Parts: sequence; structure tokens; C-alpha cells
Amino acid sequence: MPVDVVLADDTVFIPDVVVHAPRCFRATGPRSPPGRRSGRPCRPVEVHSPRTRLVDLELKRVKLGEAGCPHYRLVDPDLPALRCLALRDGAYEEVVLSEGAAVVELDEPSGCG
Repeated sequence: MPVDVVLADDTVFIPDVVVHAPRCFRATGPRSPPGRRSGRPCRPVEVHSPRTRLVDLELKRVKLGEAGCPHYRLVDPDLPALRCLALRDGAYEEVVLSEGAAVVELDEPSGCG
């Protein structure tokens, strides 16, 4: 089921995949529709398509960083590639780039950091 991620009153995204901790990411209210959550997800993942590439790389990256999401994943199925970003000093830095069939192991704390 798609999940609406409410980062602010004027900012709602639907990530392709989202990992979250209940203490950071909760229903928007007692009458909120199913799948609508507010707060910061721990690890949103976006899978690029020609239609979403610019939004994933620019707009969502900025807004998720502003919301304090500690990690952001970008998948490019055309290469194929996985870019793992970590929020450091208010901006995302690429911590891992995996291309092709390479296996990625990340040393990250669980939870929202």
C-alpha cells in the first residue's frame, strides 16, 4: 500500500519504499486515512523513472534533508545502481555507490539516528 509521508503542511511525498521507526513516524491523527504518516522516515528509497528522476534527485532530496531524514536511497534501474546518502551537517553526502551486481554492506545504526 502506498504511504503518504507528510513532512510539513505543504510537503507530502509518496516514496517507493520507506523504512521507519514508530517513534519518528506516526499516523497524522486519529482520523487520518490509512497509509498517511507524518514525521521523518528513517530510510526513504526512490526508484528512478524518466518521469521522477529530477524530483527524486533534487526536490525530494532537499525536502527530506530539511526534515532531518538521516538516510536517503536512490535506485537507478537503468544502470543499475544504488546510491546511499547520509545526512551530515544539514546536507546529504554519498556514502556508498554500488553499480551492477555489487553487494553493499552498510555500517549504520538501526532506527532513525
